[in-house]
Amino acid sequence: MAGTLALPSPSELPRRLLAFLDERLRNRDDLRRVASLAAEVGAECDALTRDILREGTKLSSFAEGWAARYDRAGRILRHLKSDMGAPSLRHSPEGNGERSSSRMQRILGTEIPMLAKEVGRIENVRLYVEAGFWISIRLSWTLGKLLVANVSYSDGMQGTTWKQETLLLAIKTMEDMEKILTNIAKCQLQWTHLLMAVDLRVENTLAVLRPQALMDHRSILASIGWPPSLTTSILKNGGNVQIQNPLVMMKENKKEIYSQSFMALLGLQVLLANRGGRRHNLLTNQRMQTSPGFTELGNEVKLESGIWTIDELVYPIASRVEHHFSRWSQQPEFIFALTYRITRNLLEGVDIVVQPLIDETRLVGFSAREAWISAMVKMLAAYLRKSIFPDLSRRFHSESIDLELTSSWLNLIDHIIAFDKKMRTLASSQIFFMSDLTEFDGTSALQPLSVLSLFCDHSGWIEIWAQIELRNAQDKLAAKLDIDEAWAISIKQESGTLYDKDANLLTFSATEDYKAPLVADFVIRMTWSMIEKGWGLPSLSLKIKFIRSSANIFLHEFSNILHQYCQELEDVSIMNSDLIQREASSINAARYCESTILEWSDNVNFLEMYTYENDDEVKKGKSSFSCFFADEIEIFSKLQTDYLMEIISAILVEFDYCCYDYIQNSEKWGEDLDDHNVNGVLAEGAGIVSHEFIQPLDMLIDRLQILKVHLNFKDFIDLWRSVAGGLDHFVFRSILLSSIRFSDGGMHQFRTDMLALFHVFKPFCIRSEAFFPCIGDSLKLFGMCLEDVKHLKVALKRQERDRGCLHRYGLFHISIEEAEKILSIRK
Repeated sequence: MAGTLALPSPSELPRRLLAFLDERLRNRDDLRRVASLAAEVGAECDALTRDILREGTKLSSFAEGWAARYDRAGRILRHLKSDMGAPSLRHSPEGNGERSSSRMQRILGTEIPMLAKEVGRIENVRLYVEAGFWISIRLSWTLGKLLVANVSYSDGMQGTTWKQETLLLAIKTMEDMEKILTNIAKCQLQWTHLLMAVDLRVENTLAVLRPQALMDHRSILASIGWPPSLTTSILKNGGNVQIQNPLVMMKENKKEIYSQSFMALLGLQVLLANRGGRRHNLLTNQRMQTSPGFTELGNEVKLESGIWTIDELVYPIASRVEHHFSRWSQQPEFIFALTYRITRNLLEGVDIVVQPLIDETRLVGFSAREAWISAMVKMLAAYLRKSIFPDLSRRFHSESIDLELTSSWLNLIDHIIAFDKKMRTLASSQIFFMSDLTEFDGTSALQPLSVLSLFCDHSGWIEIWAQIELRNAQDKLAAKLDIDEAWAISIKQESGTLYDKDANLLTFSATEDYKAPLVADFVIRMTWSMIEKGWGLPSLSLKIKFIRSSANIFLHEFSNILHQYCQELEDVSIMNSDLIQREASSINAARYCESTILEWSDNVNFLEMYTYENDDEVKKGKSSFSCFFADEIEIFSKLQTDYLMEIISAILVEFDYCCYDYIQNSEKWGEDLDDHNVNGVLAEGAGIVSHEFIQPLDMLIDRLQILKVHLNFKDFIDLWRSVAGGLDHFVFRSILLSSIRFSDGGMHQFRTDMLALFHVFKPFCIRSEAFFPCIGDSLKLFGMCLEDVKHLKVALKRQERDRGCLHRYGLFHISIEEAEKILSIRK
């Protein structure tokens, strides 16, 4: 306001300036002398300037003296050059020639190098003195101008404009000095003491610059009416009430003042960032010189994320909204809604006013929109970190985890995740903000725009959150298991034989393809829900900690549930259809979980987390190929393998039980073909199946049909092939390698029974007999004519017992001893 002076807070002023003002402004009467005091300070600055000019004159005279010595040295060198080429040196008498040659060697070998070294030293001294003196002059001038600007009584816009111009000029001077220091750091590494001395003086100057720039910028923001009035009416009216945006409503004169202040503060931040990078490189060079083993690992200079000018827009808003936030601790949805609507309603001014100013500074890759949204997110995260989460954490440790506490945690986390998504959408196509202002080229490291960043400094809160998510998932799973339909599976209507199915069945695409029970799908969805919530965490270590403490544990507990669900089968030798369905349901669930987790493991996020956890092993080449969920995949894979083997063993044991009479009645194999099997059934393409063999075949058909309906396609293929292999081994060992003698009729009956056994597996493949190799070879031996049998016996009795003789008769799966045994049981 015209005619008034906005004084800064004493804590914001440098000590020297504060002492100066305390000495000269002791009471109200002294305020009348402000104008004369400013004139006095200006006169002192002029006197300092004159002193600097006088020193410059002296320096010039010194430089002229050094230049004269330099010219004399040059003349000496030119004279020497002419002497070396003179004829007198080449055609002098022998004595004079030797003396001249000796003198020239001394000049060339000793005096000229010493002279060149001295000339170089003089030049370095000159450059060193000029650089130091010029920087001292500029620093003294800058401090003087800032001192005059601080104590001058400025009225209205004209005075403010003058102060801003002075500040911009001071920053420009500091930038020029920084360029010189950067050049010195690159070209004159030995001038370390000069750089350190100048940095010390620059620190004093910056101690004046930054508080002055911040103080002036805040004063200008207050003069334009920032922050705007914030009321809860925007919530009560559904967000239809628009907040008046002072940035958009600024008049031209105010806009010019704000622009100057914005450019000054942003320029100062750029200056400090570049200076920090240069000082880091200087320290690095010193380490490399003192420690030969030290190597540069990259620029580690990290600045506080955000742009100061954007942060200055948010600070006063934070102090005002905190009053509203404190009333809504039990209603966090209002906190997030108010923050979002303030951010959105004031975004226009940021796009229209602030972005052009950033573009004018040529900072590549910086978005005012993203900086504004990021600053608002940090403001909300700071409030939650200070006022909300400490109370929730205290309640977690002091109380039992009840429904109210769980609901409060999960409700708050859900609002945070939803808020982050809305803010990312508001940030348009770019969802990340440049957080490192060191290089100013748009290639700096990126950090996620998320309120969940508040967990970075509170790893204990991550553990609490993970435990609550896990407890919530466990409670929901327990409720789901109480429902009768939890283990029900969705069975597609299938027709035709198994081998007629499309090959695409080998690639599952839905829960129905796995025939997984509903509870397995529920577990996968709950697990992925916890994983998705952890994606928003800003670092890999936090993501790993959260997922390991929630989703991974949940998967382990579900594997235990599957084990308990099928524990009854361990003590059951004869299975009924209910037990088979239960076992198949567990296998399907394990297969579904294993396959789904394998798909997750290909996600780039999980690959990064696995590499992060095993970084040392990966670098050393000691880590074998694995994935983030390796333990969980192994557990589910072993579970389904174990249960599949239990079913196979149970079927084979039951087959053995049903075949007891069939195996024990060995006399029938030696009888001639007669009517003793009239009670059997007709086999395909053969005679009558043995009566004792009908029950085992019926049992196989029943068990395989149930498993075909209830077991997933991949595991059923493994199951029936394993069962076929087990039956082949059982029949071959129990009948064909026993001491039973087979007549022609017995061999014919055995062939009829085995064709019936092959027929049981006919719906699963075209040539089911191929999965009974030992029985197949035995039937070939039974079907051989007597002449071929005689020749084969002779071949087998030779000293060179070669399996080639078996191969010539198409026998590839039995040994020579087994072939001899089978041939010997033929009558």
